[in-house]
This record gives sequence, C-alpha cells and structure tokens, in this order.
Amino acid sequence: MLTREQIKGVNDTTLTEVEVPEWGGSVFVRSLSGGDVAKLRDRFAKTKEDDKFALMLVACVCSEDGAQLFDESDIGWLREKNMRVLLSLVNECNAANGFDDDETEKN
Repeated sequence: MLTREQIKGVNDTTLTEVEVPEWGGSVFVRSLSGGDVAKLRDRFAKTKEDDKFALMLVACVCSEDGAQLFDESDIGWLREKNMRVLLSLVNECNAANGFDDDETEKN
C-alpha cells in the first residue's frame, strides 16, 4: 500500500503531444491538478463566453517540459485563430483532464 509521502512525492501530471498541422508543428497538452481546475472554473465564471476556449488553452497547452505556452494576455489573439484548431485543442484538453466534451461550455 502506498504511503502518504509516496503519493505526495509523485508527479502525476501527464503531457500529450498534439500535432497542429495548421500551425506547422505540435504542442503539448497537460493534465491539470485539482487546484488548477478550481482556479480555471473560478476564472470561467468571470470570463466572457467568447474567451472560454482560449482560456482553456492558456491553462492546458504547454511546452515539452510542461511550461505554459500562453498566458491570459494571449487570449485576444488566440480567439482569432482557426476555430477548428481551437476546438481540436480544447477537446484534447478535455480528454487529458477527464472533462465531458462540453465541460468548457458548462462553466
């Protein structure tokens, strides 16, 4: 049986590489911690509907080492990107975090 300390010491964040041919390469999507999800849901409650897809990408899209690629200052231009690409990446974020397909829209 695992101990509290063993569980505490495990890095259980997952990274999934996602090809984005429209952008000419790939990005990584990370799983979120419980705390990250709580912050994201709080932020969704205060965010315009138009910005929720971009906000999800800010939270989940990262580099190979897990560092966030975007911050909230990127939301304006992110929402101007190809909607099919945005939806595909949001779906990858949802899958990486066990969210329902429409979790982003619910919050």
